[in-house]
This record gives sequence, structure tokens and C-alpha cells, in this order.
Amino acid sequence: MNGAFELQPFLKGSLLELRPLSPADFESLYKAASDPQIWEQHPQSTRYQKDVFQKYFDGAIKSGGAFAIMDPQTQEVVGSSRYYGLDLNKNLVLIGYTFLRKEYWGGSYNRDLKKTMLAHAFRFVDVVHFEVGETNTRSRMAMEKIGGRLIGTADLDGKKHVVFEITAEYFKEHLGADMHSEKEILKELYAALNRGDTPTAVYFFDPQGERIEPEGFPTSGTYRGYAELLPHFAQGRGTWAEGSCTPEDFIFYGDKVVVPVHVHVRVKNETKWIDAHIADGFVFKNGKIMQMRTFIEKPQALIWAQAAS
Repeated sequence: MNGAFELQPFLKGSLLELRPLSPADFESLYKAASDPQIWEQHPQSTRYQKDVFQKYFDGAIKSGGAFAIMDPQTQEVVGSSRYYGLDLNKNLVLIGYTFLRKEYWGGSYNRDLKKTMLAHAFRFVDVVHFEVGETNTRSRMAMEKIGGRLIGTADLDGKKHVVFEITAEYFKEHLGADMHSEKEILKELYAALNRGDTPTAVYFFDPQGERIEPEGFPTSGTYRGYAELLPHFAQGRGTWAEGSCTPEDFIFYGDKVVVPVHVHVRVKNETKWIDAHIADGFVFKNGKIMQMRTFIEKPQALIWAQAAS
């Protein structure tokens, strides 16, 4: 572990960014927090009320460890979280007081937020605890999904909470590389397809992996397993004279990833270039692609990923 714990750095995840919370953030953060549904399972169920939220906000500023959570796509404040309870003798810090706007609920955003904060914490300590309201089923399930181990109970702000633990060792083995590795796999997949290296592209699929190409595409259909995937990709790539399919973003939804793609290709024996924007949806399992499904438009892919998550 290195140096003094930085309680309020600027942090960047795959989906969300965190910056130190400031007094000027009150109105924008309250706007994010003013939906009663956010707090319905929370021990402080009236925190959507402005006077109650003011106490939460004042405590966040006073803590010196609170963040404004930002959506980098819109630059809007979408929630808050904080480090607190740092105990260097026990090599321990707590993460909590977390909320996100309802449209950011779901495994991918929570996982990205927690992973980003955990990765920073484990530069300085070996153990992170999370205090979750005893009856907050939603938050308890979210902690279980990322591997939190229930270790006991605690009193926080006069309310009973349960305590989950994640260790640096567990993080390194189970959480530290999954989104990063999936993103790198997809970058390599598109690079292989662009250079015409179809065997390498197929290598990134599970042996029972599936490729679905929609009607209207030159090689539309469903292809399963290496024996079908290899000729499918070879046939499609073989029609190119030059060009590329360039991934523009990687949008995570649990074990699913949506990749908007810029297609700029000239087909053999043609002079006109194809210039289009499509989206590919991927399902991963154990570091391999189980499914690759192409959509004509990005919104279709996002609906598919959210419905399936």
C-alpha cells in the first residue's frame, strides 16, 4: 500500500466519472435525489425532501470524502458516494452514502462505480466495508452481485445496517480486470476483422458462440460454433476491397456490451463507399463471446441490452 489515502481524487470509470463534491453542487445533486423512489427502501426514506437532503449534503461536504458522480456523456450530476471511516491501523476504509438517479440503476452502472472506487481504495488499504440498510433489499442484492461478503451489523445515523466486506485479494482475483479485458477483447476483434484475420477474430468466441446478422445484410442469418463462424466472417470480409469497421464506444450492461460502429468500406468491383453507423451487441461468459448480434441502429441495441440485463 502506498502513501496517505487520497479521499477526494478525480476518478474515471468505464461509464461514470467522480469528482470532489463542492457546496456549489447542492442544486444539481438535489435534482438527482428528489425522486422518492430512490429512497423508498432506504433507512432515510424521506431524503427526497429538500430539508432532509440538506442534512445529507452538509454531512457529505463535512466528511471531506464525498463525490459528485457524473455522466461523462451529458456532464450531468447523477448521484453521490463517499469514502469514510478510514482506519489505517485496521487497513480499512468504508464506501457508502451512495445513490444514483433511477435511470442509472442496474448492474452495469453500480458495478462500474463500485469497481472504480474499490480500485482507488486498494492502492492504500486491504479491506473495504459497505454499510447497507438492513431492509434495503435492492442495495443488498447489488452488493451480493459484486461479491460482497456479509460479515455483521452496525448502527449508522441511528438506523440498523448490515456490513459487507470486499478484500483487495478478492478484488484482484474477481473484479479488477473483467470490464477492461472485455473492452480489449472487442478492440482486438475489430482489429482482426479489419485486417482480414478471421481465424484470430473467431478465437475470441466461445466454441459454442453465436453470430446473428439481421435481414438486409449480405450474410444475414444465425451462425453457431467455430465451423460456421469462420466461413461466415471470411465470406463477409472477403467482399471488401478496402475500409474498416471502427468501434466508437463500449457501453456495458452487466455481461452485455453494446458497441456503436462506424462502417466505412468499399466493396470489391465498386467505386462508391459504404458509410454507415450500426451497432453490435455482445454477450460474454468467462471471458469469451457467447453471442454477437448486429443491429441497424444503436437505439435497437441499447433496448436489447437493457431488456436482457
